[in-house]
Amino acid sequence: MFFVTNQAKLCSIMNHSLASGELPNDWKTAIVKPIFKRGDKFDPLNYRPISLTSVIVKILESLIFDKLIDFLVTTNRIPEEQHRFVPGRSIVSNLLCCLEDWTNIIDANKAADIIYLDFSKAFDRVPRRRLLYKLKHNGINGSLLNWIESFLSNRTFKVCVNNSLSTSRQVMSGVPQGSVLGPLLFVLYTADIGYNLASTVMMYADDLKLYGCSNNNSVLSDVLSKIYEWSKIWLIPLNLSKCTVLHLGKNNPKFSYRINNVFLSNSDSCIDLGVTISSTLSWTEHINRIVKRANQVFYLISKSFVFADLS
Repeated sequence: MFFVTNQAKLCSIMNHSLASGELPNDWKTAIVKPIFKRGDKFDPLNYRPISLTSVIVKILESLIFDKLIDFLVTTNRIPEEQHRFVPGRSIVSNLLCCLEDWTNIIDANKAADIIYLDFSKAFDRVPRRRLLYKLKHNGINGSLLNWIESFLSNRTFKVCVNNSLSTSRQVMSGVPQGSVLGPLLFVLYTADIGYNLASTVMMYADDLKLYGCSNNNSVLSDVLSKIYEWSKIWLIPLNLSKCTVLHLGKNNPKFSYRINNVFLSNSDSCIDLGVTISSTLSWTEHINRIVKRANQVFYLISKSFVFADLS
């Protein structure tokens, strides 16, 4: 009876929040825990911020997410190039579509160029007013739009290190990290990036790559310029130091691509959604990387036991 009563109260609070288009401030506070990645431990840039948000609002976000994704898929608001959140699309479908295209180009004795683009702190830089404009343009309005506006506004965070909390700071831009709706809002914000482009663009949330035959490098350069212009207009800058070109095929002329007069670096292989793609489309490098990682994990596990019977 206690559980049912509290469940009814929680349902009433959620319904009131949706109807009024407002959220309590406690629902908009995040606890950020920095997780070390690599490099100098005294450099804050070498830590990945993990945001812990209210469980209650996450439940409400999940309910909104299910209804919102149904509407977006039914009305074709998410482009075909985007493989995140769409039923029937995933990391696997993204990679399979790309590998089929690349293999067909190579089998036709042609060469291909793949340009991997990296947005600089994309989720943190989304301008809220422009995001709300795009949401309204996509048919999201009324109390739901008001709720999302409140969800994005007046957000705060505290950093937790060794169980000690910093003072509260206000989040000035971006979609909430660690939230259920945040990635979907980002997908909607970037939904128009692939419109009217002459080469193939593939996306998985904020991971974007464009590719085509290397003999059409002028077309690829033009598409690259259009994406750069989009990033400037919608205030999601590209991190040019992390944008990479992968040249496929034996007779590839290895054309140099540039953005804003900055030449992009070339690589013999790239990590594409967790899979190593080499310039020869060979799986050797990917297999070696996976085996090396497995051996490292096995070594750590073996050192955790005094005795291990390998048989």
